Amino acid sequence: SYADLEALSASFGIDVTEDLVKPFLLAALRALAGPEIVALIEEGVTSDEAASSFKLAFDSMLCRGYPTYDDLEAWAAFFVVDLMQDLVKPLIAASLASLGLPSTSVDAIEQAEADTGRVEERRLPCPR
Repeated sequence: SYADLEALSASFGIDVTEDLVKPFLLAALRALAGPEIVALIEEGVTSDEAASSFKLAFDSMLCRGYPTYDDLEAWAAFFVVDLMQDLVKPLIAASLASLGLPSTSVDAIEQAEADTGRVEERRLPCPR
């Protein structure tokens, strides 16, 4: 859990966000969505106001084994990135590409403007 990581980081005198959580999520995102989102988060800041929601989302994701849309919302708020453009679209495009979708279709998804209202109505989990 996030609380376990906080205790571990305190015992080693390291920062929980910068030294444990961020590298963990960056490794997962690198594997799932590629280097662009990783660079955004590595170079970005975090939001103290969104930290409690992020901690809950992190714990839920660890238990489930994959992020939901709600988890990604918490990530976006915490890492101060655009939810649809920087997280959802790259994750969907990378997942579909890994399943063999033609590159022209993947490119079309990456270039499309998402209808956030329709996405939020559904709240579907991200593909594994």
